[in-house]
Amino acid sequence: SAIKGYVGVLFPNKEYTDMHVKITQLVCQTAAIEMQKINPTRTTRNALIMAFIGDLFKGKIKNPNDYYRWTESLKMTLKSRFCVVATAGDREKTTLHYVKNVVDETEPNMYAVVLGDRLYTLVTKLENNITPKKLIDSREKQINYLLSMYRLKSGVSEIFDDIFQIANYKYQAEQALNIGRTYSPNKEIYFYNDFVLENIMTCVRDNIDQANYIHPVINFLRQYDEKNGTEYLKTLKVYITSMCRHSVTLSKLHIHRNTLLYRLKKIEELTGTSLDDERFCALLLCNFYLLNDPS
Repeated sequence: SAIKGYVGVLFPNKEYTDMHVKITQLVCQTAAIEMQKINPTRTTRNALIMAFIGDLFKGKIKNPNDYYRWTESLKMTLKSRFCVVATAGDREKTTLHYVKNVVDETEPNMYAVVLGDRLYTLVTKLENNITPKKLIDSREKQINYLLSMYRLKSGVSEIFDDIFQIANYKYQAEQALNIGRTYSPNKEIYFYNDFVLENIMTCVRDNIDQANYIHPVINFLRQYDEKNGTEYLKTLKVYITSMCRHSVTLSKLHIHRNTLLYRLKKIEELTGTSLDDERFCALLLCNFYLLNDPS
């Protein structure tokens, strides 16, 4: 393929708006219609590839027969390994279409499609030893330029080999994007592996009433601390989230070892529980991750 020309609009005195983007796209589409008269085969094939990738992400290609009919008619092969990237922003989706065009023109092993208010990109032909972070690092300058310029953020899935599992990895990319924007709003790229725990906890928060999973010890200690000016709940939280390691707990709380031992023993006496009970500690660990501010 070859670039036949460019359309550019300059705004020396004010910022461009989405309406300007739409007008520019209309000009480009008009030019594309004329180009199609000259080279209809390439344009038609590109439209079919978009439809194919769109059906993949929509879950419409459910079995090998459907898949092979597409790939045979297009004379193309999607080579593993794969990765999914979901991209969204606070502008209208015309910006996503522009980014999609950039991907189409510059990344021969990536296939992008805009669905709703998100751009989904299927990355193919990845090396065996590459990780999602290494993948992004290899294109850091271009990716950061596009995301920062258009105020976009992206979620990146784990790497996979079976194209028929794309729905699972689309979910990963979406969750990385959704949760990442909540927990790390200053970042632009989120990797699902960094947010698996938050994803699990979010599912629990959204589907189970808090009264059914929060151990009563937490509320008891909160009320006790408020009444007596103690810090037993904070001590318990730091101790449990430090995986019951005394040295780490002491470092975080800046207290003496004897003070820690006294508080832990007092917590057991007040609540009638044992911090040697692994299941009890495991539940508390989940509870502290589930609660936004348990102290």
